[in-house]
Amino acid sequence: MVDKEEVKARFHRELPGWGNYGWETVRSGGCCEYCGDDVVFDRHAYAGRQHNHLLPRKYYGDCEFVDWDENIVSACFACHSCKRDFDALDPDNQYATKAEKQTALSGQARNSLKNARQQLIDKVRQHIKPKRDQADSDWKKVQQLVSEYFPTQGRGGG
Repeated sequence: MVDKEEVKARFHRELPGWGNYGWETVRSGGCCEYCGDDVVFDRHAYAGRQHNHLLPRKYYGDCEFVDWDENIVSACFACHSCKRDFDALDPDNQYATKAEKQTALSGQARNSLKNARQQLIDKVRQHIKPKRDQADSDWKKVQQLVSEYFPTQGRGGG
């Protein structure tokens, strides 16, 4: 079992710019917690890695739990971009204002982060999957088109 406080102290000591985010990266095994892609051992993925607020700062920024370890998720750039400010507790945006949302959901948010974090992550996965699928489809089409016009570009060729 990895000691959370030891990991945080070591990252703080050896990589001070990371703040407390080292724990999230270790907890996730170096992978995006939404799609499972590597965010540590591939140089390009590492450059695009994000530390995402599971329950968005945009809506819960005034709540004490917004920066709890349980609310920070290691994410790849693609998933972070697809998720944006999606709120797994209020997926249909039923509350008109930030204040209404905080009043109605802050107690549920605290409990969910402590006891149902994985369910929140699963809701985010469901939300971003169609967007990721479309982005992957577009990427393959772009690769195909570029390959037709420039057969050696992007594959180590000239």
